[in-house]
Amino acid sequence: MNTPEHGNDLLRDEQDSVSLIARNYFFIFIARILRIGTGILLLFGLARVLTVVDFGNFVFVVSLTASVMSIAFYGVGQALVREVSQNRDKASLYIGIALKVRVWLAVASFAAVIAIAIIMKVEKLILIAIIISAVAEIFRAFSDLSKDVFRAYEKMQYEMVLTTVYSAVLLVIVIAIVYFKSGFMPVVIAILVAQVVQFILSIRIMLKKFVVPAKVFPMADLGIFLRDAFSLGLGVLFVQIIGRLPALLLKYLKGAEEVAFFETAHGIIIQTLVLSEVLMTVFLPRFSFLAALQDRDRIKDIGSKFFKILLVFSLNVSILFFVFSRETMGILYGHKYDSSWMILRVISYSVVFLFLANFAHLFFISLKMQKQFILCNLISLVLIAILLVALVPVYGYRGAALASLTAYFSNFLVSLFVLNRSVLKLPVFTVVKAMAYSAVSVCTGILIKDYNVYIAVITTEVMFLGLAVCGGIFDINEKIYIMDILRRLKVRERGVFQQP
Repeated sequence: MNTPEHGNDLLRDEQDSVSLIARNYFFIFIARILRIGTGILLLFGLARVLTVVDFGNFVFVVSLTASVMSIAFYGVGQALVREVSQNRDKASLYIGIALKVRVWLAVASFAAVIAIAIIMKVEKLILIAIIISAVAEIFRAFSDLSKDVFRAYEKMQYEMVLTTVYSAVLLVIVIAIVYFKSGFMPVVIAILVAQVVQFILSIRIMLKKFVVPAKVFPMADLGIFLRDAFSLGLGVLFVQIIGRLPALLLKYLKGAEEVAFFETAHGIIIQTLVLSEVLMTVFLPRFSFLAALQDRDRIKDIGSKFFKILLVFSLNVSILFFVFSRETMGILYGHKYDSSWMILRVISYSVVFLFLANFAHLFFISLKMQKQFILCNLISLVLIAILLVALVPVYGYRGAALASLTAYFSNFLVSLFVLNRSVLKLPVFTVVKAMAYSAVSVCTGILIKDYNVYIAVITTEVMFLGLAVCGGIFDINEKIYIMDILRRLKVRERGVFQQP
């Protein structure tokens, strides 16, 4: 029977959950802002300082190593967070298993990336850069294992500390490199140094404040963990390839300059996507915990509210990129990449497609729907591969942009269709309405921009947000919920470091 005391307990539990989510969101948001800042310096700063060919080679090295070395991650982190969140008594066991699996995968991925570089017959200097970058990715893989432990325990403040140290080390070295105009190879070495520092600090925190990985574990547990990790990892690998394949194919078919013109615009979209990862990082352990309790009703309730928040936020970003694509490219890159502004306009709505697809993937991972996760990403991977082969030889980086936009849109459609059929009913009419509001805001912004850019920015923002708030996107209860979250975030910002 639901007594008043029971109702009060539920209310306190709900408030504690919101407070915990708000706190962790704050920490992860700061960590991701630091990561975005570092990425901006690397991407935009190097694009200005390096020659177009050198910048294209740098992007190629990073894209190749990040794509292939993603094998070292291969779903281990997601599986670890999910299992430890559901059963912390077995944390030492799962961390020991994850550590061993990651060692195997790191060795395999390192060998694979060297083999691919040799097969592609890259220049000697590029091969050396690829080896250094691959070693840096290995250190990152084990640093991320510690971060996954912090996430599973919902102690995201330690991730913020690690990201701060990593960003500080990397920024200091890269600023010196940019100042002395030393080329792209020292930047690759700087990334390795920063990753080593982060690795040492992350391992010390994990061992001293959390758990020591088990050295011996039952083979049955290893088999179960491997099955879950590899199924998740396959989907994650597909995501990595979808994002990196255009740059790799452009380098192979067209050259480094085409890579640079595509990635200057595409890189902005990818950097923005880091904000989507904040929600993924915060909600994965919480949803996994609720899934273990079979509390699907609360998962659906939280998910339905945050779906609309993500929809409005991501559409807002897409609108700004579409309307002010030329101005954005000019501010970030200067006149060297003038021709890339249209690429940013073409792929600007990829932001909303990727944000909402990731939202669906969060449910698939938390609820152990690995087959659906793999299927959604496989369809997009096949589609982008076909389109790239057809379009890149003829249209170059412009064809790569069209292929990427189509693949992201397909992932968005398939993921939300599966989510709507199997987990929670999505407000399809609300999505259509929000898209219509964005079209009105885009047209208004473009018309006013020729008169005054600053007025156009303000008008576009006010119009879309006004339409979203007053036009029926949020009902009254959802507005109250959002205001409560913002209030809790403000309180957390003032007293976050006073937590025991």
